Amino acid sequence: MKKQVESALMCAFALTLSSCIVGPDYQPPEDSQEIRQITAFKHFKYSPEQWKKATPKDAQERGPWWEIFHDDRLSEYMLECGKSNPDIKSLSYKVDQLAEAARIRRSALYPNAVATGDYAKLEVGDNSILRPFGSQFEDWALGATLTWDADLFGRIRSTLAASRAEAQSAEFEYESALLALRARIAALYFSIRQIKTQCDILEKDVAIRQKESSFMAERAKINFASRLDAERALAQEFNARAQLTSARESLATLKNMLAYLLGKTPATLQITAAPLEKFDLDIPAQVPSLLLERRSDIAAAERMVLAANHRIGAAQAAFFPTVSITSSLGVESSAFSKLINSSSFAWGVSPQVYLPIFQAGRLCAQKRIALAKHKEALEKYKSTVLKAIRETEDALAKSAFAKRKISEMQTAADAAARVEKISDAQYEQGVIDYFQKAQASRANLAAMLALAREQGNQYRAAVELIRAIGGFWERPGAKEIPAAQKAVEAFEKGI
Repeated sequence: MKKQVESALMCAFALTLSSCIVGPDYQPPEDSQEIRQITAFKHFKYSPEQWKKATPKDAQERGPWWEIFHDDRLSEYMLECGKSNPDIKSLSYKVDQLAEAARIRRSALYPNAVATGDYAKLEVGDNSILRPFGSQFEDWALGATLTWDADLFGRIRSTLAASRAEAQSAEFEYESALLALRARIAALYFSIRQIKTQCDILEKDVAIRQKESSFMAERAKINFASRLDAERALAQEFNARAQLTSARESLATLKNMLAYLLGKTPATLQITAAPLEKFDLDIPAQVPSLLLERRSDIAAAERMVLAANHRIGAAQAAFFPTVSITSSLGVESSAFSKLINSSSFAWGVSPQVYLPIFQAGRLCAQKRIALAKHKEALEKYKSTVLKAIRETEDALAKSAFAKRKISEMQTAADAAARVEKISDAQYEQGVIDYFQKAQASRANLAAMLALAREQGNQYRAAVELIRAIGGFWERPGAKEIPAAQKAVEAFEKGI
């Protein structure tokens, strides 16, 4: 009875110690003054009361942000790319690998049970020392072995927590890569629509120039126009044709790239795109405060800081004793008929204690490495935040000036169209020569093409802003359970 009490006390003591964990407490990098100082915006007007402590919302749904463009074809591409792009699919498999690796780490917290069965038969010769006891011997054995490493100072739990954080980081990297891919596809799609708009303008211009050059050639034949004017009209026509050919070449290469990003070959993907329409994007006041809360790459970098923090605990726990308990239970007999008798019962308990005494500085070096990796992860986190600030600044600046440039270019295009109309009338009246008329036509064409190009820049700036802040902001009643939250729930509950 006394031995049983002692064994129970030893088990209780081991379980109590196993609840202990050494290592530094985790301080989120967002709480540091240095991080808060670098999260200010230049191209955004705000008041101090609009700012608050960052509350992570990296698990919040990112979209469908593309619906603000009201383009069914774009929505189709956004949904398709996550399923067919091979780079994104390979990242998802990386997430699965790290999730399973964390489950492997978790298994070390529990006893490892192994069932064994053994049979041996021995036949000895006439000169063997065992001959007096018989010529044949059999041994039957059945049993089970239970091994448990008591995590007295949290080495296994620290390693498990680090693996969970790394798996979450991989999930957030996947979300960030998917958002970047969708943003790239959207920008490429709007470039295709921009080129399509320019092609429409050039096709109309080519048709006009072709009629004009034919008309001027006929007039030159009857001496109603000079040969110089006829050649200028022909040059005007083929200059527009060359621009149209160049635009069509760009359109073809852009479509090929879009097919590649969608995980398809150009021959299997039929891409149709409408010309660009007027578009305006209003930026709400809460955009900058969402930056540190919703960008998946920042969340991934923060998880790596957490993982490095737990690695310090694992390195520190290596200085303390390690206790392993192995127990066995089974039956063994020289005859199978006697195997289940009570006299064949056998058991054993083998506790082992490993205490590092002299390691020639290995453990100290491991801890210094863990500390250095933590500092490295923290600096990478700061770099990620700075990159996010820069990208958001760029996107805010482009979005802020896009509307103004569109208005200015529209005014310029309208003026160029009026100049061409007046020049046509003056040429018919003989006030100006054909060279002046051609100059006005080229200026009008250049203004229309520039306006289409700036409209494309406005669409791309909107996409860039959405990507920079980690998704769109107009999500009334947004649910908190998409892919990123799936990672948190899976890793915290299932790992």
